[in-house]
Amino acid sequence: MIVSVIGVLITIATVITTNAKNQQKTESKIDVIDVKIQTLSDRVEKHNNVIERVYQLETDYKVLEQREKVSEHRLDDLEKGA
Repeated sequence: MIVSVIGVLITIATVITTNAKNQQKTESKIDVIDVKIQTLSDRVEKHNNVIERVYQLETDYKVLEQREKVSEHRLDDLEKGA
């Protein structure tokens, strides 16, 4: 009977120790994953900023192209009138 109780106590102690170690490993892995997610979030934010800037540049370019066409048309009109 005493041998059985001692065996159970040893088993419980082993399980508790193993669970504590596994929990520490899991927490460490979660910390690493959090850092990686933050890094990826920062990269996505930078990418989105670039996309917005490129869109603005394309819009500005279209406006400048239109102004150039209008200016060329005015010059053609002035040359024809002269």
